[in-house]
Amino acid sequence: MPNLGDTRNVFGRSYIFRNPNSELGPAVYALSSKDLVPVDEDDDVEIISGSGVYDASAPVSAQRGTPLAFSATGTLIPARANSLATSNVVGLALDSANPGQTVSFTSDADLSFPGIATLTDEGNAVFEVGGRYYLSATNPGNFTLTPDTTTTGSVVITLATALSTDRVAIEISQPVVI
Repeated sequence: MPNLGDTRNVFGRSYIFRNPNSELGPAVYALSSKDLVPVDEDDDVEIISGSGVYDASAPVSAQRGTPLAFSATGTLIPARANSLATSNVVGLALDSANPGQTVSFTSDADLSFPGIATLTDEGNAVFEVGGRYYLSATNPGNFTLTPDTTTTGSVVITLATALSTDRVAIEISQPVVI
């Protein structure tokens, strides 16, 4: 039996064992208001959410931070917000991968990666601190600060908020079709 105040992490979420009011019943694990997941040496919480084979016909290689989606055949592709089928982001790549290689991804975590110029439509060398980044409708696997909200059939999906010039808090939203 756990003791009051004990913590545990399940699927990247932190829980604490507590009993705020004994009249309401026994003590239980409740979602903590703090992130109690220990961080690694570079302050990232890199929990592998999944992995898969990077599609052999992908137009670009995956690099750390590339937004990924599953294709109809079950391979991973660089996500793109031009249709609902290609915009269902499952996470951001943890490593680089060429077409045909296995790539791991993470979601709902913090992730740092340098050299973002090739991953943003704007071509900025660093993230805009506090900026909310969306999935690009123009370039597969890219972030953008300005989602396409005018083209019928395009999809708006939030990917992350920049915590620093090279680090984001991944916050993948549900896709909204325009």
